[in-house]
Amino acid sequence: MPHPRGALLVVSSLLLGACVGDPYVTTSPSLRRAPDAEGTDGGATAPAEVGAEGSTPGAPLPSDEPSAPSPTARGIFVAVGYGARRVRTRDDGASWENDQSDVPNGGDDRYLARDVAWGGGSWVLAAGFGGETKRSPDAATWTAVPGGVDQWFGGLAYAAGTWVGVGGYGRRSRSVDGGKTWADTRDTGAANGFRGLAVGMYQGAPRWVGVGDGGRVTFTSDGIAWSIGAGVPSSAALSDVAFGGGVAVAIVAGTQATYRSTDGGATWTAASLAAPARAIAFGQGRFVVVGDGRAMVSTDGATWSATPQSGLDGPVAFGNGRFLTLSGRRAYTSTDGATWTAQGQIPEGANAIERVRFGGQP
Repeated sequence: MPHPRGALLVVSSLLLGACVGDPYVTTSPSLRRAPDAEGTDGGATAPAEVGAEGSTPGAPLPSDEPSAPSPTARGIFVAVGYGARRVRTRDDGASWENDQSDVPNGGDDRYLARDVAWGGGSWVLAAGFGGETKRSPDAATWTAVPGGVDQWFGGLAYAAGTWVGVGGYGRRSRSVDGGKTWADTRDTGAANGFRGLAVGMYQGAPRWVGVGDGGRVTFTSDGIAWSIGAGVPSSAALSDVAFGGGVAVAIVAGTQATYRSTDGGATWTAASLAAPARAIAFGQGRFVVVGDGRAMVSTDGATWSATPQSGLDGPVAFGNGRFLTLSGRRAYTSTDGATWTAQGQIPEGANAIERVRFGGQP
């Protein structure tokens, strides 16, 4: 799938599409799902260092959050995408800075950044076909880390000293050295790849839940022993997931379908949204889905309310007591997921944004 050229059309905890024949492509190129290494579509939600997206650094942790950003920092939002683009905001979307790309017009190549997350004092950005990552203490200066496996990461999440990643063709990986090296436990039954990952607390311990193509769900409590979830039809191309309050909710990009689990990812039941979904996040005791000019809110992942909001159709994350989404170049924030306020714009650029996450520093 060729990457669009020209002006940027930019656009989600703990944690993307309306084009005939491709459920991951939307009418805006910046809302497009990322293709995989073999040229078919591929492409989180993993919260940063908070198990269910978005604890303000230094604030008391809800029971479903395994860890949090640095207690001495306010926290930042970081957006990533094509060309290994990464850009941060220190003031909740009012202004954006440190906009960097490895190549000016990235596509389905080793520079595609499908996710970024915070944990253990560092940001880790996933980009590349062979598990390449970048690490940063502040999302301003980055150090490349060579990959050691043969597939891309579709989602990253951190808890309790452990990084977990999922991705291309059943990739399920674990790192206990800050994301420098990874050990794989491949899911040979995965149809193509895992597209999203979230971590939350389940029965007193962190639980990672990954979702992807063919209705595939996988979950683990340590990144070593993995199980497969049941109840999602193989026709559901799961694209993103959020986990909070003991509930995991997965979406299918470009459709109104959602799936909900209350047992840590083991079994899933279907629910429905009022509009096609783009991304999902959890915070303030609620799930928020944005897409197709609407914001949809649920406290349990089963019953949803919808509010029209012109332009909302991008990645979303929670932090500092608010949800933040990017639509076009414009950032919007909301404290309740229903009413949104326009903020600043990210800089112009040819590389579209895929994900936005919240985490620590500065």
